[in-house]
This record gives sequence, C-alpha cells and structure tokens, in this order.
Amino acid sequence: MRAAIAIAVLSVFLVGCGTNMARYSFETQPRSPLEAAGMKSARGVKMDVSPSGMISLIAVYDDNGTSRVGFTMSHDGADNFAAVRAISPESVKISAHGENDPELAVAGRNIYALWEQTHADGTRDIVMASSPDMGQRFDTPVKVNDNTTPSFHGFASLAVAPDGDVYVAWLDGREKVETPGTFAVYLARSTDRGATFGKNVRVAPGACPCCRPAVAIGANGEVFVAWRKVFPGSIRDFAVSTSHDNGQTFSASVRVAEDGWQIHGCPESGASLAVAKGKLYIAWMTAGDDGRGRIRVATSGDGAHFSRPNDVATDIRDPNHPQLAATQNGSVFLCFQGRPARKSTGNWSESVALVAPIEDGKVGAEIPLANGGKTASYPALAAGPAGDLFVAWTASGGGADSILIARGARQ
Repeated sequence: MRAAIAIAVLSVFLVGCGTNMARYSFETQPRSPLEAAGMKSARGVKMDVSPSGMISLIAVYDDNGTSRVGFTMSHDGADNFAAVRAISPESVKISAHGENDPELAVAGRNIYALWEQTHADGTRDIVMASSPDMGQRFDTPVKVNDNTTPSFHGFASLAVAPDGDVYVAWLDGREKVETPGTFAVYLARSTDRGATFGKNVRVAPGACPCCRPAVAIGANGEVFVAWRKVFPGSIRDFAVSTSHDNGQTFSASVRVAEDGWQIHGCPESGASLAVAKGKLYIAWMTAGDDGRGRIRVATSGDGAHFSRPNDVATDIRDPNHPQLAATQNGSVFLCFQGRPARKSTGNWSESVALVAPIEDGKVGAEIPLANGGKTASYPALAAGPAGDLFVAWTASGGGADSILIARGARQ
C-alpha cells in the first residue's frame, strides 16, 4: 500500500525502536472521503487494515431515513473509498450509542462486523456478519448470544485468533445479579469463521453496565478479557480474566490497578487491549478524587501481573475512549479524545483526537490532530503494514455527524 501520503507536517513524534528512531507526521487537515462513497450522517466508525494494505471501515449511517451498518474499503491509502454497502438488515433497528457502536476485525481474506440490533418485539441480540472474500460480499448476520429469553446484550467487542477462531465478548443481562445495576461479561467462540457460535460462557459477574469489555488473543492462544468491575463501595476499576482453553473457562479476575475511582453511575468508558511481542497492553480512562480524568496504560506478560500504570494526558481535559493498535513490527500506539488546553487564553478547546507512541510500556508525548473545526469523539485507530497510521472519528457540529480521517506517515 504505502500509498504515497503527501502530508504537510502538523505535528511529529519519534518512536523508539531499539537504537533506531522512527519519525511520524500527520496531515494538517482531516479528510472526509466517506461522503463521496455514500456514507452520510455517519457515526461510530471502526477501521482495520489487511496485510495487503486494504483499509476496511464500518460505521452507522443514514440510509434513506433508516440507520444501517455500512461497510466500505479503500485500496489507495484512504484517498478514496468504494461505494458504501449496507450489511445490516433494513428491518431491524441498530442500537449504536456511545461505546455501543459496531466493531470490526480483519483476518486475512475474512472480514467480521459485529453490532447490537433490536427486533420489532423489543429483544436485543448481538449479531455478526462475515465476509470470506475481503468485503466483496457479506453473509447473512448470525446471532452470537444463545439465550432465548429476552434480555439485554450489548457493548460487544471481538478478536480473531491466529488459527481463525473468532471470539466475542459483551455485557449480558440474562441472569440475576448480586450487585444491583451491573451486568455479567459473557464470551462466545466461533470455530467456523463466523458461520456459527458455540455455547456462551460467563466470564465474570459484576461489570459496569455500559463500559464495553475488551477481548484480545495472546501469543500462546490465551484469551484475555478486560472489563470495568464494580467493587464494593461503587469503586469502578478494571479487571482482566484469562482463558487457557480457548475460552471454555476463565481464571479469577485480576485487578489491573487500584485506581479507587468511586462513581455512582456508569462512565460509559471501556478499556482497549493489544498484544505485541508477547506482551499484553491495556489502556483505560479513570478519574481520581479531584474528578479530573486521565488515561492510563499498563502491560502484562501473562494477564495475571500488571506493571505500574503509566499516566497519560494529565494536562488534557476530558480525555476518554482510548484505543490501542499495534503495527506488524510490534510498535504500539495509543489514540484517544480530549481537550488540549489553550494556554494563550486559558479557555477549553474543542475535543480532538490525540495519538501517542508506546515504547517498553512508556507512553510518549501525545499529539493533537486537527479536527476540521468540529468536535471529535470516539476515535478509531488502525495501523498499516508499512507502519502508516489511520485515525478516524465522529465529527459533530454544524449539522449532521460525519466521519473524518487523518493519516500519519512514517518518515
């Protein structure tokens, strides 16, 4: 791919790779190529990049007055995207709000799109549509949750193992809970590339009811699931549980860090996981006694012991919704939204997407991206095979929501 991305330097950061330093720069203005592809009034974007460099993208968009999950792709480094294809049925209502947006994963020629939908009778299901041919066609969506009694299912995430098995984790309200106002975390596995899903497995109870859990696959086939757990006293810190048998059973949960964030309500902010060079990375948002939010990053070699968290964005207002992405050579990057301080006036700025490199568990200086004059929220981050970075987000202000994209090139 490595489309020659002609980028005027807005900002630059250096990424350490042993004794070498790689320079990255980002476009001075974000682009909106999706409107030309037919994706208007769009939100909740997700991206992934195949080893060949094809960019896959999904979002919820307006299709003649109906909200649909749409898919599109780019073969030229996000210069242009193919005509948007609706992959969710017209007869169902797409539930997409906050972090409860669709999810996307690419594995070889296979593409997987995951979302929550509400049927006419009010039942909510997690469904997944699969493409076996790099997005040329998508099969009929299949249901992931296996219970027949109507209950809540939402805030789902997915990951694909090296052997092709697909794992989905979500918040589930099918059972009676010990802690009021919580859901359980459930997981399902597909061994036939998304054609069917097996028996649902409860990972843990007591999860914050609108913070998306995250799932990732380890170097040795471990299945890691992270969620915001409600501890006694309404302390809402993150926990991780690990499976060593393909998601059939899970270890007791491990508290990633004792943030001690007491909040009587759901912050609607989940964690992000990435695996690189045999190490598990986790990023999340929390707040202290002063109520000021911050992003934290920690690492683990086994999912049972975590490093001391690295605090990020301590001088950024309202940092939230972190996303991690790893390049093929094992470099890891962090993206999130926040309000950089306007030091000249002291006023708050509009929310923008920010990107930072991670090296040996340490997070470098975050770089704010131009937001095109609109508020940026829920950023998505993807890394290309040549190390290029792609950041997309929901842009709000001045009318309907839209999707903007900024590209970062390794110099």
